[in-house]
Order: sequence, then C-alpha cells, then structure tokens
Amino acid sequence: MFKRLLVPALAILLVIPGVSLAKDMSGLWGLGFYSYSAPVGARVWIAPNIGLDAGIGLDIYDIAGEDGQESATDFYFEVGVPFVLVPTERVNFYLRPGVQVALLDSLGNPFVKNRIAIMLAPGVEYFLTDQLSIEASHGLAYEIESAREEGVDDQTFFYTFGENFTFLGFHFYFR
Repeated sequence: MFKRLLVPALAILLVIPGVSLAKDMSGLWGLGFYSYSAPVGARVWIAPNIGLDAGIGLDIYDIAGEDGQESATDFYFEVGVPFVLVPTERVNFYLRPGVQVALLDSLGNPFVKNRIAIMLAPGVEYFLTDQLSIEASHGLAYEIESAREEGVDDQTFFYTFGENFTFLGFHFYFR
C-alpha cells in the first residue's frame, strides 16, 4: 500500500513548487492556433497558471455524389485547459486536457457522422516576445466515432498524437 502511494505523492511534491512559482499569466488573452482541425482559436489565462483554449474549424468542399457534384461541410470545435506545471522566464511546460467535437458531412468517409476526442497533451509554449508565443505538444487521445447508418456500431480508438517540428501553434497576446 505504501509503495502505491509513494509515486503519486512524489509527483505532487514535484509539481506543487512549479505551480506555486508560476509567473502570473492572469488576464492575458490571445488569438492564435492550437489545433489544425480547429485553427481559428483564442486562449485566455483565467488564473496565474490555468488557461482556457477554444477553437473552431470549418471545411467546405465538393464531393462526387450519386447525382453528380455535391457540397459537404464539416465543422470542428475544440476546447482545452492548459495547466502550467513548470514556468520559466520564456517557456511554460504545460499539461492540457481537451475535447474536440467534429460534425462531419462526409470527409471522405460516408460511414462516420460525428467524432468526439478526449485528449491529454503535455506541451511547451515559448515566448518569442512578451506578446507572441509558439508552442508544440503531443499526447494521448480517446476517440468515439458515431456511425451514420442505423445498425452500424460506433467505433472507439485510443491513440497517441503529435506533429513534426514544422507544425507549431502560436498565440499573440493582449493584456
């Protein structure tokens, strides 16, 4: 029993000093980009080390249907809460739980109607200036895809995600 509690207790003891010494991000809000699926986004820091992200995405395209050319529209919405665990003068190491919802017309897959992903991502946000940051993250996701057709089972997936170094998010902050 003692061994099972030792690792979580040590993790908490290591994280608490970083959280308590976090530079005050309260009141900062910015426009930017976290997810390529929901690229029009914003972040607001609601506490010295806790933020709130939201993003939307829209994809309108033509697909070849049974009756000729048809238009399809996919909508994405993402929300996340970055927790700064280790702050430095220019870099924040954070943990960001998040949820993404996709309402899909087709997206090349006529079997999937909606998609919900629950994600947990560690990441870094590097401040190039006091107001401009770039960031990168990777993590774990649990995804549920609902079937478009009756009688077809929904599918669930558990996977890792991350992008290469050329794919970075950014935020431009205002006070």
